[in-house]
Amino acid sequence: MANPMEATQMKVKMAVDEMINDLDKNYLRDMQKNMFLCSARCCENKNSTRDAVEGCVDKCNDGMKKAQINLEKELGGLQDQLSRCAMTCYDKLNHR
Repeated sequence: MANPMEATQMKVKMAVDEMINDLDKNYLRDMQKNMFLCSARCCENKNSTRDAVEGCVDKCNDGMKKAQINLEKELGGLQDQLSRCAMTCYDKLNHR
């Protein structure tokens, strides 16, 4: 049987995974769909230059890139906070 710390870590991991899945289903997938549709429209005009198409596709990808960067930043901050919390608990436990 897992110790209380491992059980708590598993609960936190499951909660974070659930939150990420929720964000994916409710927000990111629509953004990704729109990004792909936008990118496909960039390729429709056969008279566009390769550079113009690449620029258009890059512009379509901007929103998704920003969302991913923000998500990674927030998850990193959450991980930092959880690490500090675990260290505080560990310190309190060892200094009894």
